[in-house]
Amino acid sequence: MLIVLVMTISMLPVTVLAAEPAIVAAWNFSGSGGKSALPRSAQPTSKFPNSTFSHYRDVWVDYESTNASIYTAGWGSADSTDKYWLIKTSTKGCGDLTLTFSAWGFSRSPKKFTLQYSFNNSVYYDIDTYELALNAKEFSFRLPKSAENVDELYIRFLADKSPDARSIVNESVISTSNSRIANVKITAATYDVYAPVPEPSVAGGTKVVSGTRIQFTSGMEGGVVYYERSANQWEPVPESGLTVSGDIGASVIFRVKTVKSGLADSGIRSVAYIIKKNYIHTPVYDPMSDQYFPSGGGTLDVEKARERLTEPL
Repeated sequence: MLIVLVMTISMLPVTVLAAEPAIVAAWNFSGSGGKSALPRSAQPTSKFPNSTFSHYRDVWVDYESTNASIYTAGWGSADSTDKYWLIKTSTKGCGDLTLTFSAWGFSRSPKKFTLQYSFNNSVYYDIDTYELALNAKEFSFRLPKSAENVDELYIRFLADKSPDARSIVNESVISTSNSRIANVKITAATYDVYAPVPEPSVAGGTKVVSGTRIQFTSGMEGGVVYYERSANQWEPVPESGLTVSGDIGASVIFRVKTVKSGLADSGIRSVAYIIKKNYIHTPVYDPMSDQYFPSGGGTLDVEKARERLTEPL
């Protein structure tokens, strides 16, 4: 039997105007060395470290250590294929977004790119255009308001694919010339402050007997831990805690989060427990009488006692 408790609480968070912009997702490509595969996850210090940076072909790209850039060829405009770098991220809880990066290319690589965004990686909307040179240029673009506070956002650096697309030296684009990008970063001038994730009194993955009560602490003054008792019915965790109950061997999962007025809800924490047998009366063997007795006294059938002694927890 599997018991799953799910929680999603909706409250109005406090929005902070940061002295230093928060890093939504960033890639500096430092320390990559040689060739490396795309897509690549964002830096661990990003608010959304699972964000990815990729290329339309998901190629192995080369790395230049002197400027921490990545580059690849294959930008020629001989066909109608969209050719681009691609970011996939979330901006949940983030506002006043800015995208910055460095980019340049070799002589016959594309000169003109269009920066676009999408919510489904299918329908794209233009943000602006930019042009590359032979030397690195720093670019900075404010992202549209509609790109703020969304669960999923795609940003595409689309190379000019028109029949008369020109290279950096104003000749035709060829497929063997490469284009470079470095130090890609999305920042947010405002962002929601989140409550801390609840902590359980018994670590997840522990085997417990049915009837065990699990306490949860919010980790902050005024924070309340909520769980979903049933579909769309949110309740605070009782003072006595949540009770693990079910058949032996069953997995019980609690999903909880901290709620505090004025803050965004914490991330959901899933805590699973496995129900084990409850050995209240452990059989004790008496060698003098060659009999097994319950620890609480009385008599016990020998064969049944042996079975209980050998059963695993």
